[in-house]
Amino acid sequence: MQARDATLELRDLSGGIGGGTLNGALTLRRRPEMVAAEGHLGLDGVDLAALVQPVAPRAPPAGRLSLSVDMGGVGRSPLALVQSLSGQGTLGLQALELPATDPRAIASVLADTATGTPPDERRVVQMFDRALARGPLKLAALDSTVSLVNGVVRLSTARAQADGARATFSGTLDLPRLYLDGTLDLESAEAGGAVPGGTISWRGPIAAPERRVSAPALVAAISMRAIERETRRLEERQGLVPAPSAGSGTTLPASTQPASTPAPPPRVFRAGATGSRPIGSRAILARRRARNIRAREWRRCADAHAGAHEPAAAGQRARPHGRSAAGGADRDRTHGPDAPGASLSAARGRELRRADAGLRQSDAPAGPGARRVKPGRDQISPASA
Repeated sequence: MQARDATLELRDLSGGIGGGTLNGALTLRRRPEMVAAEGHLGLDGVDLAALVQPVAPRAPPAGRLSLSVDMGGVGRSPLALVQSLSGQGTLGLQALELPATDPRAIASVLADTATGTPPDERRVVQMFDRALARGPLKLAALDSTVSLVNGVVRLSTARAQADGARATFSGTLDLPRLYLDGTLDLESAEAGGAVPGGTISWRGPIAAPERRVSAPALVAAISMRAIERETRRLEERQGLVPAPSAGSGTTLPASTQPASTPAPPPRVFRAGATGSRPIGSRAILARRRARNIRAREWRRCADAHAGAHEPAAAGQRARPHGRSAAGGADRDRTHGPDAPGASLSAARGRELRRADAGLRQSDAPAGPGARRVKPGRDQISPASA
């Protein structure tokens, strides 16, 4: 220690605290109406619980603290001096255990909500908080940098990996008020999609900070997985999932496979009739044949009748009936049984009646209650045949 010209110097300060060592230096200079201070503080292997216990008796964190920081400030009083402190340094934690921050809580909540309807945000936060209380977060080492501005210590973002989760630390400590504002973010180490996670925060006096839990990322991930699960279920129900490959061996046994049945022959129905019966190809041919016969017979009879009334010679004029004695004989020869074409007409007439009878028989209704079909567009007339 050395004091001269309104300056006080404390050099090579050292000691033991909390199972570790303390070292530092301090220089105080008197200025008009205020005091300027500059110093260095170093801690190595100090028990964190023993250091925090006097100001934070409720469930302090466990571990070993190492700190090295240079700082300085000016003020008219000790409080004003602390409020003006500024500086920077490094911080390291070894074997850190933070109570009620189990990193396996995310996986536990995801497993509990893997089926069924996803719970609301309040329910998810409650489940997450209970899962966090099952154990502490354990880290082998955590290193960060600190900055001191206007009496507020600010911890830069520090990241670590623990039990399938990523842990991110950040926070501030207001030295004049001893007010803590710290945050721990836990995220699942899974890659892709919505990353589930939650946040634990401590805000308030360092002696009794208020602990809060929020999980917006975890709620979003649970909802997204529920949507994907429901979409996959609907696709399986509608048959939109890929069918099994040919080599998968999933074939039906021979007894359960449907037997191939030959297609039935085409069935033709009489159009325009109610209760009509099917007509086979043979019946159709028979009907057409009968119509053709009837048409030919009509033409032959017409030709024979026309030939019987023609004059014997082209230049002979037909004699009116009743003008001569030979008129009666002419009439008898023209219209009597011995007239030309009379025997032919009689024979063809009998054949025509037989064809008409067969045709009427083929055109008979299907049943006793069926009505006779009237000629329609689909039927073949004698002229068209």
